[in-house]
Amino acid sequence: TDHGALGYQAELTMMLATIAQARKQPAEAERMLTEAMEYAERAGGNRLVAQIALERGRLLRGQRRFAEGARVLEEGVSVARSMQEQLLLPRLLTELAEVRSSERRYAEAANLLEEASDLFEGFLATASSPWVQGRIVNGAKDVFLARIRLEGARGPDAGRLFAVEQA
Repeated sequence: TDHGALGYQAELTMMLATIAQARKQPAEAERMLTEAMEYAERAGGNRLVAQIALERGRLLRGQRRFAEGARVLEEGVSVARSMQEQLLLPRLLTELAEVRSSERRYAEAANLLEEASDLFEGFLATASSPWVQGRIVNGAKDVFLARIRLEGARGPDAGRLFAVEQA
């Protein structure tokens, strides 16, 4: 079907964007991710839309284009919430928290990380597959590292950093 072909085209274009990023070609990577998003939207592939939003948000944050990255990530969060996507939603929330921390919006970043952490903990309690458990633990690790970066950005209060370790 046309939708299936567009979905495959979105995935392949997203892979090309990853290659462009690895080659230190951010403008090409962004062009590819924008193109991949168009394919994914035309295919009706909401999970792909959310995945591309995550990758594009990361790219924009790396370029210090925080407002644009936040907008893209918020759209991805909205899509992931609407389809109740359990593994991608906390990853999007974590990346959005990284953007908010970069904007010095620390309280908002902390709230986003708390939500992501709660989601991962809930999923881990119900996951039966070792593969899924591994993905959850890997995502939870990213949340933990983001929380450490957030506390480091807030200032040199070692007490807060220790509180993160206890969380």
